[in-house]
Amino acid sequence: MHASKDTPMAETCPPREKTLLMRLVAAWRRLHIKAVRRRTVERLVAQGDVRLLEDTGMDRAEAQALIEQRRLHRVAELTGLRGRGL
Repeated sequence: MHASKDTPMAETCPPREKTLLMRLVAAWRRLHIKAVRRRTVERLVAQGDVRLLEDTGMDRAEAQALIEQRRLHRVAELTGLRGRGL
């Protein structure tokens, strides 16, 4: 997370995160929140409910595409075609 010389310090390190420890804690929290959101979306895709996925901020087409993609991956795993480039 290095800042370039053109990027102002205020953008890379908000004022409330002045110490290295505070920056590390804030970075860990951001990563943790992203991971929780990703796992939540994965669970909703596994359930296959488009309405629940729309509540996360996706539109209907994106939600249906994710569900269809997961279904195709499951079929490929069951048939043994996944990972072979077929």
